[in-house]
Amino acid sequence: MFDAVQLTESGFSKSAIHTIASDLSGLFGVSNRNDLRDVVLQLDGNVKSINLWESDEDRLGSIVISAEDEFTIFVPDDESETRKRFTIAHELGHYFLHYIAKEDINPDLTYQADRYVDSQEMSGRVEWEANWFAAALLMPIERFRTFANDLADLTEERKIRALAKEFHVSYTAAKLHANYLEISL
Repeated sequence: MFDAVQLTESGFSKSAIHTIASDLSGLFGVSNRNDLRDVVLQLDGNVKSINLWESDEDRLGSIVISAEDEFTIFVPDDESETRKRFTIAHELGHYFLHYIAKEDINPDLTYQADRYVDSQEMSGRVEWEANWFAAALLMPIERFRTFANDLADLTEERKIRALAKEFHVSYTAAKLHANYLEISL
């Protein structure tokens, strides 16, 4: 077993997080068909597929960061590709918002974000920030708006399904993102 320090919230607003993630999406060429494992590899990180039911307690964190160029994202092997994609984007949110952007990181410590958290704990805000980041990384604001506007003639349900398909996210993720961006459905 190893000791790891829990990542803490960035304090950025939701809008700022969306801007950061949308910018990084363009920088890394994240597209609707891009395997995010490639982005992790560009950052010198690793993605490991694990069986959550058989894993040891040391790896219950979905991301473990030892250094800027030494981190591992753990992805459950029984999830759909769409869910794995969102999980990797979420963990990249932890990496960028809660590690890279922090000034008080101790390079001698290992950091992690737990996969399952108690919503009553302080980690709730950390998880919200990572979810906001993931949404904007996978569904960059301007591209999402443009595509949604091109679907004006569709019913709400068909529009959301088309957005989800285009950006390879769940129906719920597409709907929440559209609502946040105040896109008429």
